[in-house]
Amino acid sequence: MKSKLLNLLVLIVGGLIIFNLSQNIIRLWQKRGQVGEGKQRLEELKIENRKLKGELEYVQSPEFIEKEVREKLGWAKEGEEVWVLPESIREIREIGEIREEKPNWKKWLELFYPNFSE
Repeated sequence: MKSKLLNLLVLIVGGLIIFNLSQNIIRLWQKRGQVGEGKQRLEELKIENRKLKGELEYVQSPEFIEKEVREKLGWAKEGEEVWVLPESIREIREIGEIREEKPNWKKWLELFYPNFSE
């Protein structure tokens, strides 16, 4: 009786140990996949970081600063001329720098009949 009880106890403890070890193996297997994903994400972030550092270096360069000053503030070097053009035809018409265009049919009519008046 005592040996049967001892065998049963050893069997239960052994079963619990095997169950616990299998659970740990499954968790480790899952974590291995997460580590791989983490490494891949880390590499992507390193690449993005290098790209952003390059952009920062360019933005801080004298060439970029000069380009921005010229384009946004309209500055020029000595001897250069700056022309500021309106962004749309509507702005040009509001300023009055362009005259109202005649329709093509009126232009043709005036071409063939210069003395014709409406």
